[in-house]
Amino acid sequence: MNALKCNLWLVWTSLLLSYGFSVFSQKEYTAESYMISMSNEYRRTSESFLSYSSAMAHSNSARKVERKRSDLISSVAQAKINISQMPCFKDDCSLRDSLVAFLNIAYYVLTDDYSRILNMEEIAEQSYDLMEAYMLAREKADEKMNQAGIRLEKTQTEFASRHHVALSDEKDKLSLKIEQVNQVSDHYTSVYLIFFKNYKQELYMLDALERKDLSSVEQNRNALIQTVTEGLAKLDTLKAFRNDKSLIYSCKRTLTFYNTEATAKMPVIIEFMMKNENFEKIKKAFDAKSNMEKTQTDVDNYNKAVDELNKSGRSYDVTQQYINQYRKSNIENWNTVSHNYLEKYIPKSN
Repeated sequence: MNALKCNLWLVWTSLLLSYGFSVFSQKEYTAESYMISMSNEYRRTSESFLSYSSAMAHSNSARKVERKRSDLISSVAQAKINISQMPCFKDDCSLRDSLVAFLNIAYYVLTDDYSRILNMEEIAEQSYDLMEAYMLAREKADEKMNQAGIRLEKTQTEFASRHHVALSDEKDKLSLKIEQVNQVSDHYTSVYLIFFKNYKQELYMLDALERKDLSSVEQNRNALIQTVTEGLAKLDTLKAFRNDKSLIYSCKRTLTFYNTEATAKMPVIIEFMMKNENFEKIKKAFDAKSNMEKTQTDVDNYNKAVDELNKSGRSYDVTQQYINQYRKSNIENWNTVSHNYLEKYIPKSN
């Protein structure tokens, strides 16, 4: 199902990167040069992040993705060493120390947090609750990076002000690409969680059906109707990404199928199961009697049960064909649209 194809959980700040390459000095060239030297070190980690993100979105090779992650970790570690060894600027160590602190958090998120998130990812598809917990862990990792980025931006702005360096808000191409990665990931995650909740609820219903637990089938059928209703309402509140609603439309299409399955098709299947269950009881009682013991009423009841089962069975066959066909079609559509969405909007590293 390619559910976790877009595992873009790391929010990477591009603050220093955009400012560092857009500064122009009013009075002090050395302050500008100092900031640019910091930016040069940081830029390499940002390029590694983009390369990693691109590999996750565009590559089917787990080995390549892991290699890119390893490269990113190495890049962060090396940048941390290089920047920590730089001197302070006129006894002002704030910019250097703030960037080192940011890279320390990035390294921790990429190693310790990432290891825990990877373990959660392995079991996330087992239930919606586990998937939600997995997404929450990603959000917490994102928030660590966001807060560190805010602190870095504040320190950078104050440093520039103290040393008379004017900062431009104009962002370079790499900064814009990283921002786009984060925006695409946020939109994908919002839609995917709605899709996944309904996908899992249908599986719970089908599992009950496989176990022939009619009470559980009915319970999960009603739950699916409810999650579909909630999901469609949430989808109506989501904005398109760059006027592209393909992901939203694909999710709506799948949820509409689930609604039809739960409201119109599943009752046909439940009826057949009940008819079959009733027939087995009648047949057991009928077969337990000898031919001499069987009355005309017994024969009539048995034949009636056979006719009802056959009629229900024909409706059951048609319904199952419909469900199987459209389930396959909708899941394939979701996978294709998801793949195309990531291919189109996750920037490729150069």
